[in-house]
Amino acid sequence: MSNVSTLEEIYTDFSMRYFEDKTNGIFSDSVEKLIHEFLATDRITSELSNDDLNDVFSQVSIPEQGVSESEYLQGMTENVIGHTINTGSPYFIGHMTSLLPNFMRPMAKLVATMNQNVVKVETSKSLTFYEKQSLAMLHKAVYNQRDEYYQDVLASHTSPLGLITSGGTLANIAALQCARNQSLSTFADVEEEGFFAVLNKAGFTESVVIGSSLAHYSIEKSLGLLGLGKKSLLSIPVDKHQKIDLVKLRETLVDCANKRIHISALVGVAGSTECGSFDPLAEMADLAEEFGVYFHVDAAWGGPLVFSDEHRSLLDGIDRADSVTIDGHKQLYLPMGIGIVLFKSHETGKLITNEANYIIRAASPDLGRIGVEGSRPANVCYLQAALCLIGKKGYAHLLDKSISTTQQMANEILSSLDFELLNKPQANIFLYRFIPEKYRGLAPYSLEDNQAIDRFNIQLQEQQLSQGMTFVSRTTFKVNSELSVVGLRVVIANPLTTIDHCRAVLEDQRSIAENLE
Repeated sequence: MSNVSTLEEIYTDFSMRYFEDKTNGIFSDSVEKLIHEFLATDRITSELSNDDLNDVFSQVSIPEQGVSESEYLQGMTENVIGHTINTGSPYFIGHMTSLLPNFMRPMAKLVATMNQNVVKVETSKSLTFYEKQSLAMLHKAVYNQRDEYYQDVLASHTSPLGLITSGGTLANIAALQCARNQSLSTFADVEEEGFFAVLNKAGFTESVVIGSSLAHYSIEKSLGLLGLGKKSLLSIPVDKHQKIDLVKLRETLVDCANKRIHISALVGVAGSTECGSFDPLAEMADLAEEFGVYFHVDAAWGGPLVFSDEHRSLLDGIDRADSVTIDGHKQLYLPMGIGIVLFKSHETGKLITNEANYIIRAASPDLGRIGVEGSRPANVCYLQAALCLIGKKGYAHLLDKSISTTQQMANEILSSLDFELLNKPQANIFLYRFIPEKYRGLAPYSLEDNQAIDRFNIQLQEQQLSQGMTFVSRTTFKVNSELSVVGLRVVIANPLTTIDHCRAVLEDQRSIAENLE
């Protein structure tokens, strides 16, 4: 028995030291070194394959007794960090993830140290009001209400002007949940009685959400979760500029009215994930008002353009939306896992309110009363830091620079013989493809030719990633109603990416293509 007791004491002492000693200088210094090494390289990733990584991470037994810090970090160094994706590299221009401002790293340490839970004032106190203020700041940038309005909302315990969520999908879910509930609010409380019960009470047998064919897949996911079903999404074709076809949209709205089909929401896209297009939001707002439909704008990517005098016109009409989604971890340059939904009216949040006796009590300022999430970290610290340290003009400069670089790269492709531009960039996303030498000058291509060019571009993109020096992503792009092709996808948001980096990406592709051919 004494031996067992001694072992238990050893294990207890071993684990308790991470709590009793509130600092761990050796571990912290080692991690700081790893951070600097990670930031020092421009390489995208290692050449280790996914199959190799499966073998590396085949061990599944938790250590009986914790390993030493040095042993753990050695494993991280050898097996993990070098084989991640360096999303901060200026040669990584294929996804909506980029280099973060340098102040985010110490902020992350502060957020983890405080370990606040903003579900409730009792576990966050000042950070509850800090979050309400941050949402009001973003709300003013989008909706520009009178200062007195914001002072009244901040001083009250009514619903906040939006939510900070753990990602854009949850932000879209919250917006569409509000849309669903508001669209039937004159008949009953959907949250209490259930969606289909209230839908039937209102005299409808079917409900839909309408948006463009380029709407983010999170919209479809949201409808599955909210009980409408994925098939309830009516996808409207886009025009030659990848914007929602307004004629088709009006026809659909009229058809729904004639057939007594309930419309939960109309969704506009401000920066489509696939090709970066912006819907005509002002015209969509007109139609929403005409047909009495809740209007939501998914501006997860393009929302921060409200800060740019040069490009804000792409968002004309966004201030008329009932709700707007913005992803903080995209062009607000915040760490991963921060979505934001803003409500034009602070009353909207009341549509998705929950209460409990031990937490989020009625009339409390607890932010957990709104939305589907409960416990969540104080990610508002990242948002406030960025808004205050970068500022409106700083954001405008960063966004304008990225868009300028994108347009320069698109012009390089237009003037080349071996690449074909598939869509003109409206901001800082566009698609193109490599044309193998045997097909150059043969456009318009036959179906068989396009299929062969598709296969070539898939190989090219996969080879580029496996080599790990530069990166663009790829998608299947609908050129017109009869043709879809594989497109190489450029997303430029890293402030350190210049046209020279973009040229290097193209040269890397040319080199790979030469070997493939």
